[in-house]
Amino acid sequence: MLALAAATGARAVEFPNPSVNCRSDWPVALEEGRRAVSQLGSTCDSGTPVLQNSKMYSSYGGAMAFVCNWGGGSQACTHQEMNEAVRLINEKCGEDVAGWVQIDDWAKQYGRTTTSDNPCPNLNG
Repeated sequence: MLALAAATGARAVEFPNPSVNCRSDWPVALEEGRRAVSQLGSTCDSGTPVLQNSKMYSSYGGAMAFVCNWGGGSQACTHQEMNEAVRLINEKCGEDVAGWVQIDDWAKQYGRTTTSDNPCPNLNG
């Protein structure tokens, strides 16, 4: 990740005290998961904020990528943050299962799951 960031001029993202969680009983098709993540990253990079107490997601096939915000106001999301969350999920859970990264310091959560799931069920979206 750092090498890629250096090569592209992008800054590496470092989450404060992230908590990584897995749902190994929920398989996510690898290519569908990648496409859902890419679509959500593009939406985030377009400047679309994640509204207060809500979530934003993108689906591709049976996969869903999501970001949740339970903070006191709208928050930005970025492709870089989504990619770092996926890296952490892949590292702990594997590349083809549902998982999420919770960043309590930011009141934010990024993850991937299946379209039959309801991530962050207490939030609007």
